[in-house]
Amino acid sequence: EELAFGAIASGGLRVLHPDLVAELGIGEPAIAAVEAREKDELARRDVLYRGDRPPLAIAGRAVVLVDDGLATGATMLAAARAVRAERPAWLVAAAPVGSWQAAALLRDVADERRWPTATSTVDESIDDNGAVVVLGGVYRLSSIDSSTVDAVAGGGCR
Repeated sequence: EELAFGAIASGGLRVLHPDLVAELGIGEPAIAAVEAREKDELARRDVLYRGDRPPLAIAGRAVVLVDDGLATGATMLAAARAVRAERPAWLVAAAPVGSWQAAALLRDVADERRWPTATSTVDESIDDNGAVVVLGGVYRLSSIDSSTVDAVAGGGCR
């Protein structure tokens, strides 16, 4: 199980949920240790996913960021901020399930947010079975015309 108290993205971007950090009593030394470990993982994935190819040129293009689920929204927020810095024409944040907290967090960063809102609070985890129940087998990104999507990004944050 996983609950993100923060996330990092390319370009040294760091997002923390201060209320969650305080509630869980996570100190700066622990945060720094996790961040260092996650930076190594981010670098590993960058090489794995991109190899020696340059980053995608996304300025002026439509970008869809996809995560497997949004509990706190920290990972998607870090990804969206990193992508937003590259000046896409349109930014969509999408997931098969997400919390209302994640929707609120991404309101000012993504042009569109697409996921059914889970009834769980940020304290509760949503497993695959829970996602299936919430989704009911009918969720689709029906408003996105695939011919207008130039770049799809995923896995670029930790």
